[in-house]
Amino acid sequence: MITLRYGPNGVVRAVAVPTILFLLAPKVGGKEKNTAAVSEHDFLRPYIVKLERETPRKTLDLITTMAESDLVLLHHGYGTWIRNKWLWGRRDRKLVDYFLSKGINHPDAMSSVLIRELWEDLNAKLTAEERAEVERKRKLIAEKRRAYERLNDEGTQQLAASREEFDRCYERFGHPSKNPKNFDPFYKLIVSKEGRVDHIVFFKGASQEVKLCLQKEIGKYSFTPFDHDETLTLYITDFPQCRVQEIGWLYADDKVGRKN
Repeated sequence: MITLRYGPNGVVRAVAVPTILFLLAPKVGGKEKNTAAVSEHDFLRPYIVKLERETPRKTLDLITTMAESDLVLLHHGYGTWIRNKWLWGRRDRKLVDYFLSKGINHPDAMSSVLIRELWEDLNAKLTAEERAEVERKRKLIAEKRRAYERLNDEGTQQLAASREEFDRCYERFGHPSKNPKNFDPFYKLIVSKEGRVDHIVFFKGASQEVKLCLQKEIGKYSFTPFDHDETLTLYITDFPQCRVQEIGWLYADDKVGRKN
């Protein structure tokens, strides 16, 4: 899973993390909300207003653009900031008590409700033209995600099928000496939009002989062509599992930060 995380100096970055045992909490009161702005009489309204005031415009734009199903990506970073600000240690007792009265008992779920309320309020304020542009961006992101996930699957299948051939290369030429923690001497493939492997990135220490042996096998790989990127980087994360690096860029903006 990819999540947005605040790095040094408050910069938002998208990074890969293990599957989060976290689901967005149910709507407050268990009722589906429409896209109307949060009611002026809603207890949460002052908190949403404060979030909109304290969150930089670029971050609000990023949140607005996200599909509702992707809001979970804000669990780390932005969600952590909210939890530290109001929820952990009952820093805002009234807010925590409100959630407890609704049967929402963990700060993780509480922060997810606030993020969803913020997202709904931001989307409710869009003009027709702005909404059309947001929908266009969401569609593009969904298309990219499908292409990336397909590439992940195709890469995993082809790597698994090559295991025996790779082992024959290693028996003949050995493993690289400078990456003892990694069984295989290569760690990422650069795939062109036409679906071929243009470049193999090796760890230091791989001999020329083992490189040529692996290149002969990997050069046979074929991926479904894609349209949205010139090339994609396929990381070998846990052989034969692999991950498209660019999936972390779907919502990333290195210039987006937040106020302290």
